[in-house]
Amino acid sequence: MLAKDASVGKPLDELPKIQVWVTLDGGHEDIEAYQQYGHSGLRRQKVLRISEEILERVGIATPNIRN
Repeated sequence: MLAKDASVGKPLDELPKIQVWVTLDGGHEDIEAYQQYGHSGLRRQKVLRISEEILERVGIATPNIRN
Protein backbone atom coordinates (compact mmCIF):
# COMPACT_ATOMS: atom_id res chain seq x y z
CA MET A 1 0.00 0.00 0.00
CA LEU A 2 1.07 3.55 -0.50
CA ALA A 3 1.17 5.97 2.38
CA LYS A 4 -1.85 8.27 2.20
CA ASP A 5 0.36 11.37 2.01
CA ALA A 6 2.37 10.06 -0.98
CA SER A 7 3.06 12.66 -3.68
CA VAL A 8 1.18 12.61 -6.94
CA GLY A 9 3.01 12.30 -10.24
CA LYS A 10 6.00 10.22 -9.13
CA PRO A 11 6.65 6.64 -10.25
CA LEU A 12 5.20 4.06 -7.83
CA ASP A 13 8.69 2.70 -7.10
CA GLU A 14 9.71 6.07 -5.60
CA LEU A 15 6.71 6.52 -3.30
CA PRO A 16 6.67 5.54 0.40
CA LYS A 17 4.89 2.25 1.06
CA ILE A 18 3.30 0.83 4.19
CA GLN A 19 2.25 -2.68 5.16
CA VAL A 20 -1.43 -3.13 5.93
CA TRP A 21 -3.20 -6.25 7.20
CA VAL A 22 -6.77 -6.68 5.97
CA THR A 23 -9.57 -9.14 6.73
CA LEU A 24 -10.18 -11.50 3.81
CA ASP A 25 -12.75 -13.72 5.55
CA GLY A 26 -15.61 -11.81 7.13
CA GLY A 27 -17.20 -14.86 8.73
CA HIS A 28 -20.96 -14.64 9.15
CA GLU A 29 -21.23 -11.34 7.25
CA ASP A 30 -19.71 -12.99 4.17
CA ILE A 31 -21.98 -16.02 4.48
CA GLU A 32 -25.05 -13.79 4.70
CA ALA A 33 -23.92 -11.71 1.71
CA TYR A 34 -23.36 -14.87 -0.33
CA GLN A 35 -26.74 -16.34 0.62
CA GLN A 36 -28.61 -13.13 -0.21
CA TYR A 37 -26.69 -11.85 -3.24
CA GLY A 38 -24.59 -14.71 -4.60
CA HIS A 39 -20.96 -14.52 -5.74
CA SER A 40 -21.14 -10.94 -6.96
CA GLY A 41 -22.63 -9.74 -3.68
CA LEU A 42 -19.93 -11.53 -1.70
CA ARG A 43 -17.24 -10.00 -3.91
CA ARG A 44 -18.69 -6.50 -3.38
CA GLN A 45 -18.84 -7.11 0.38
CA LYS A 46 -15.16 -8.11 0.47
CA VAL A 47 -13.98 -5.22 -1.72
CA LEU A 48 -15.89 -2.73 0.42
CA ARG A 49 -14.52 -4.20 3.67
CA ILE A 50 -10.92 -4.28 2.42
CA SER A 51 -11.16 -0.72 1.05
CA GLU A 52 -12.55 0.60 4.32
CA GLU A 53 -9.86 -1.18 6.35
CA ILE A 54 -7.10 0.24 4.16
CA LEU A 55 -8.43 3.79 4.48
CA GLU A 56 -8.82 3.39 8.26
CA ARG A 57 -5.15 2.46 8.45
CA VAL A 58 -4.08 5.54 6.44
CA GLY A 59 -3.20 3.85 3.18
CA ILE A 60 -4.16 3.89 -0.48
CA ALA A 61 -4.57 0.65 -2.41
CA THR A 62 -2.68 0.44 -5.67
CA PRO A 63 -2.17 -2.50 -8.03
CA ASN A 64 1.22 -4.17 -8.62
CA ILE A 65 3.27 -2.73 -5.77
CA ARG A 66 6.47 -4.63 -5.17
CA ASN A 67 8.80 -4.09 -2.24
